[in-house]
This record gives sequence, C-alpha cells and structure tokens, in this order.
Amino acid sequence: MTRACREALHGHLMQSIYFHPLGIPFVLTFFALAVHGLAQSLMNKRFDQGVFGVISRHQNLIWGAVLVFVVVFGVVRFALEVAGILTPV
Repeated sequence: MTRACREALHGHLMQSIYFHPLGIPFVLTFFALAVHGLAQSLMNKRFDQGVFGVISRHQNLIWGAVLVFVVVFGVVRFALEVAGILTPV
C-alpha cells in the first residue's frame, strides 16, 4: 500500500494500481478529509454549505463506505487467493 500511495502521489497511476488498487482512493480520501479538517481549523468554524458542507454532513457515511469497500476488497482478494487465482504476496 505504501508503494501504491507513493506512486499515486508522483502521478504514476498505472504503477499505483499495479501495486495496490486501493492506493489512489486512499490518497484521494485522505487528501479530501485533511483539507476539510485544515480549513475548519484555520477558519475556526464548521462548514454547512458547498463541497465542505457535504463532507461535514456525510463524514460518517464516507468513512463507513471506505470501511465496507476495504472489507469487501479483502474478502474477494482472500477468496481469489484460496481459489488459486491470485498468488499470496
């Protein structure tokens, strides 16, 4: 995952996907939530409108979706390894 995130940050998207398919979504989610938190801290207020307002209102839903995605991805990957389609790393 570390190599995938590093490659995504350097703009090498295909390399990132090769190392780990969740690298790009992880970087994008982390960046969006970090910018949101930083903006709230610097302005010392909560956002209720615009893009930041959407993130504020749906932050638990966003993290829940990320959790579900990671769990489903892990289960599918495990099943493919057990079936012999993927080789364990």
